[in-house]
Amino acid sequence: MSTIGERLTELRKSQGLNRPQLARKADVSYSFIVQVESGQRENPRTDKLGQVAKALGVSLDDLLATNTPLPKAVNEQVADLRRELAGRLNKMDEAELRRVMAVLDELFGGTQPTKTPDVSWSSSQSG
Repeated sequence: MSTIGERLTELRKSQGLNRPQLARKADVSYSFIVQVESGQRENPRTDKLGQVAKALGVSLDDLLATNTPLPKAVNEQVADLRRELAGRLNKMDEAELRRVMAVLDELFGGTQPTKTPDVSWSSSQSG
């Protein structure tokens, strides 16, 4: 069974991030990342862990799933789904994207993304 710190380290390294990069991406302090990974912070705040999980592209449940690592096949499936979703989103016009965002807001309680999606707008795009 691994600890939260070991799981965080594993996820961070699997994405090629160092500690300062993850801290910036998650908008948490570098010391928070160091303390969680090293086990110095036994009960880290859930909201901060949620920010870290989001920055890593995993759910808080996945980050806290310390007894069962994600199989490589699951990670590959998630990556495939992300690519497919990005491709579909890039083909949508602004009105379609706003409808998708409204559905996501309804599903996830109106949480706002931490970063604007990288989507280029073009009048020649068709849906």
